[in-house]
Amino acid sequence: MVVVGGPDSSSSTSSTTSSTATPRATSGSVLSIFYPRNSYTPSELPVGGTQFYAQTPFDLSRATSVTLNYSVFFPASYDFVQGGKLPGLYGGDEGCGGGNSAQSCWSTRMAWRTNGTGELYAYLPQDKQNITALLQVPPYSYVNPDYGMGALQYARGGWTNISQTITLSTNNTHPNGIFDIAVNGVRAIYFDQVYFPARIKGILFSTFFGGATRDWATPRDQYSYFRAFSIRINAI
Repeated sequence: MVVVGGPDSSSSTSSTTSSTATPRATSGSVLSIFYPRNSYTPSELPVGGTQFYAQTPFDLSRATSVTLNYSVFFPASYDFVQGGKLPGLYGGDEGCGGGNSAQSCWSTRMAWRTNGTGELYAYLPQDKQNITALLQVPPYSYVNPDYGMGALQYARGGWTNISQTITLSTNNTHPNGIFDIAVNGVRAIYFDQVYFPARIKGILFSTFFGGATRDWATPRDQYSYFRAFSIRINAI
């Protein structure tokens, strides 16, 4: 994980037409993430990507609605293989992923799939959700954890801007929590009947290939790049 020179976060939006191999260095800073050849899940060697829980400079525990923004860049020759993970918000206990039952925690990472299609990769307590409605999140959803599969497209050779808004439920009998995902300023995934079992806590910075089996591994050394992270409290 390296910080390198990169585009100023205020200078441009995502481009799907650039043939850029790496972000053009100007006045800003970019976080570079390395995925070595044959890496996939972080629990296996070689370790690729990174995963950590990040607290914000301000207390999110009283917030009822929070928006996470960031931009991600995949080089023009990037091989998405079968898929991988990207950052999102989380709440409750750490470790809400990898098959966790999510009874006292939740996480809403983003993910990429083959050829750069995208989805919301969310761990939620299944027994508290309206499963029938969740399965209707278009264009395709598979409950716990794949929602809105194919609803967005990550650029190769350009920046993709992600905005993830989580709003906690105010009614646990008839959950009305919201996940609202916008890509390059356009809503891509939305659902308003979510039960979140815990308060918003911070950012789960998670990016790696996988999948828990070797067929998800990257076939060669690859990099992705991140910039312009921000958190906004919308309501308390």
